[in-house]
Amino acid sequence: MAAPKNPGGNAGKGRRPGVPNKATVAGREIAQQYTVEALAAVMRDPKAPPAARVSAAQALLDRGHGRPTQPIAGGDEMPPVSLSIEERERRAREIVDAAFGLASAGEGNV
Repeated sequence: MAAPKNPGGNAGKGRRPGVPNKATVAGREIAQQYTVEALAAVMRDPKAPPAARVSAAQALLDRGHGRPTQPIAGGDEMPPVSLSIEERERRAREIVDAAFGLASAGEGNV
């Protein structure tokens, strides 16, 4: 069997973590320069399928104005839902009791 090419391992070789690949960075910069132009061309092309035109318009809006935020909690009219552990247990017991025909008066409690 032949001896390994790097008997000491690969430690310390290659790019350091966090350092971008120079070729990737250059390609990304070129692509970013033409993204808006390409999307606008598709959006304005009357021969392009309507779905492609809408998708290009949506992508332009997302880049220009940002994507809409998704609310995590409800607004004033709809506050966030919260259940205590006791309430969750009670609801789960009701579901199990209904599924197996047990009375909610305590039959089948373990």
